[in-house]
Amino acid sequence: MNERGSQTHGETDPEMLADIEEAKSFMRSQGLMYPEERLALVSEILNPEEKERLERLSIRLNMLDTALLRTPEMQMLQGRVQLAGRGNPDTYGDSVQLRPFHNRLEHSQVLSILGRVAAIKAGLEDDEVLALAASALLHDVGHCAYGHVGDEFYKKKGGLPHEERSVNIVKEKMTDALDEVGVDSSKVIEAIREKGVVGSLQSTLDTLAYLILDSAMLQDSRYEDHGHSLLQSIKGIDRITNHVIVSDIAPWQELLEARARYMQEIIYHPDNKRVDEAITQLLRIAIEKGYLAEDELLTASDQGLQMRFQSLVQPDTNAALMGGRHDTEPQLSEYKDLYQCAQGILPEGWSRKVFDTEGKANEYVASLPESAIERSIIVRPL
Repeated sequence: MNERGSQTHGETDPEMLADIEEAKSFMRSQGLMYPEERLALVSEILNPEEKERLERLSIRLNMLDTALLRTPEMQMLQGRVQLAGRGNPDTYGDSVQLRPFHNRLEHSQVLSILGRVAAIKAGLEDDEVLALAASALLHDVGHCAYGHVGDEFYKKKGGLPHEERSVNIVKEKMTDALDEVGVDSSKVIEAIREKGVVGSLQSTLDTLAYLILDSAMLQDSRYEDHGHSLLQSIKGIDRITNHVIVSDIAPWQELLEARARYMQEIIYHPDNKRVDEAITQLLRIAIEKGYLAEDELLTASDQGLQMRFQSLVQPDTNAALMGGRHDTEPQLSEYKDLYQCAQGILPEGWSRKVFDTEGKANEYVASLPESAIERSIIVRPL
């Protein structure tokens, strides 16, 4: 081989291998892995007979991955943040800034890998293994931009919950891709709704898929083995109750406790609830004033909406053009402070007020003029 990229068949470019290893190293440092590496790690829990079965199914599973991951609906998940937030510095240190976190495509791929291994461990049939692998990839395709904030806003406007939007996308756009690989779309839909044997196992694994990525980004090593002790404890599924049968409940209880702690310390951290409320207000204002259509929550990426908001509140020519506008004067400049709040920045001149009771908070809010309320961020406890 004389030039990079011109090697003959069978030769390997050392520079290319070095680039790949460097990329893998960087991904691991971010709590991410190539799918094949992740599958190899998870499948370590399988015995030789189970590994042989996974290998036998690998051609169809790889075909399934290719058929689904190339679709626009799956590609859109790269632009949808799975977890965003700011860690409590007392717990995670000042260096942990968590907005944004990993995206929904990464979460779905992790869940699909866990699903195919756990399904074999639980003794599911081949068609159920394939259905779980597919459902795990597709279960989040119905999510709005801005995650659960966008989902809650859309539901309050009369929209379907994200699970049913995912089901509709499968029915309308994914059946051909599933048919190509011989996957029963009705089983996939049942699993997305967390029904039946496949849905029960997927629901059980969903929390683990969250924690594998969340804990890595928080530099918490407890799930760096991808939950070997949890997966090894799976012994089957009761086909009457659809309950997952495990030999040891303790690691699963620890998983639920860890998830609850992350939710409390990150998702429900006051700083993050303030960001979420600011995003909700910006969505309401932009839609009411005709600068954003409700259905754009279903088609836009998080970054796309952020650029749209930036173009509406700031005199930024590039942001305006990228936001789809040709006039560069900001149309919602009076809400610039609200936009800053949505970015996790407390605007200059703003202050925090904390009340002992919700009643006192309500009294204070009632005393404010309507114009002040529209530019206030009100965060209530759980």
